[in-house]
Amino acid sequence: MIKRLMHNYKKSLESILDWKGIISTFNFRLLTIILLTSLVTHHSVAQKSYHEQYLKLDSIYKNFGVSGACVVFNQSKNMYYYSDTLKIQTLQTPNNSFHLYAGLIGLESGIIKNYENPNGDDTLTHERLIKALKSPDPVFFSVNARRIKKEKLQNWLNLLNYGNRDISGGLQKCWENNSLKISTKQQFDLLKKLYYYNLPFSFENIRLVKSTFHLTKLVNKNVYSFKVTGVQNGKQHAWYIGYVEFLNNTYMFVQSLESNQLSSTTFEALNGEVMYQILHSIGVLGDEACGML
Repeated sequence: MIKRLMHNYKKSLESILDWKGIISTFNFRLLTIILLTSLVTHHSVAQKSYHEQYLKLDSIYKNFGVSGACVVFNQSKNMYYYSDTLKIQTLQTPNNSFHLYAGLIGLESGIIKNYENPNGDDTLTHERLIKALKSPDPVFFSVNARRIKKEKLQNWLNLLNYGNRDISGGLQKCWENNSLKISTKQQFDLLKKLYYYNLPFSFENIRLVKSTFHLTKLVNKNVYSFKVTGVQNGKQHAWYIGYVEFLNNTYMFVQSLESNQLSSTTFEALNGEVMYQILHSIGVLGDEACGML
């Protein structure tokens, strides 16, 4: 492609000057270097229209006896905050965080309906989905996945580019410390699309799922969160997914945590506290939010 561009460039220049002899080998090489430098510079500027900052979170994680990874996005500044680069790319079990997208697939497929069945059978409804997302209901999502069927679920995961898209562990359990994996960065990318309604689902279905995020009202801001705790390879594992909305800005965030030192009860309580400390360290939340997440 570069050769073709340079060939066209030389021909155009020769046509304009009409003096082929003027463009010596030396001059053409010099012009080539100048043009390539310009192209590379323009490409770099065009490709990176956002800012990045890496956070030193080791002390926070160490104080709580956990290991973790985190991505935070400042909407107004188009700024990403990352923890350890390798850890945010490491594939992990989604556990019940997968329920957000399984619910959307069920809604879009017509499996989860917006009415109760008068026959009183096990129809999956909007009301039951809301309850299942707010208080994890593994039976609901197992039935949902089974009714979606394997081929269609695989197609949806391919379309969403969901993690490693591996459902070989079975329709009813592949997301629970099993074959299906997703990284912290991939989880964040999906959250961002969910927030902006930029997923292949209807506006109404996305709005319904977003409405199940827990709301914490603070001064001049609201925190919306979806928390998950489970197990990964014998260790306690958690996700904290959400966003903070100000009047004129939004911060989105995804955190993953792991520990083999803490009880499940203690670990679950620390999930929100660690997220608070990270958001506090970059000025998103103040002291009034301590203990609120």
